[in-house]
Amino acid sequence: MKKNIIFDVGEVLLSYRWQDAVKDGGFTDEDSNAVIESLFKDPIWHEGFDRGTVNEHELLSHYIKTNPCYEDLYRWFFSHPELLPVRRDRVYEYLPRLREKGYRLYILSDYSEFLSEIHFSFGGFRKYFDGEIISYRVHAVKPEPEIYRCLLDTYMLNPGECIFLDDKEANIAGANACGIDGIVITSEDKLIEVLESFLV
Repeated sequence: MKKNIIFDVGEVLLSYRWQDAVKDGGFTDEDSNAVIESLFKDPIWHEGFDRGTVNEHELLSHYIKTNPCYEDLYRWFFSHPELLPVRRDRVYEYLPRLREKGYRLYILSDYSEFLSEIHFSFGGFRKYFDGEIISYRVHAVKPEPEIYRCLLDTYMLNPGECIFLDDKEANIAGANACGIDGIVITSEDKLIEVLESFLV
């Protein structure tokens, strides 16, 4: 029997407007697409920034050094992190209902300290959760087994009683390897469908 629902944040509890956020600064579509692609193709974002071993100042310096022609755009982007997230209010309506049903709710997310404090506060969903493990705090990222075990050990959870919701198949596979069942969330509508099933 599942008692604990574990949520990722990116593309589960929050959506993002990466390209639009850059265009808000007056930059072209071409520049916006090039810079967003450069951010996530470079492994430093996940392996350093999310892991908590590289801070936002070091990350910015790295990107400027790698692509100096986009220095102004990178600086603008890192100066306006509040423009990135989009709330999923329909999803948040289910969180208190799940708690009333008896589920305990947890967050397991790859996120930097710099962005998480801004984005989580904007989302306003933390009040519904019983605990959270964020990658930068434990210096481990999904799908490494350490981050799943950290959640299980910290909150004394039985993996067989947990279900994990994440937008990446690799992260669900990592959870499965630790004994946690999971569901790949491909859209907000898919997530709503899954949450509805928990309330039946």
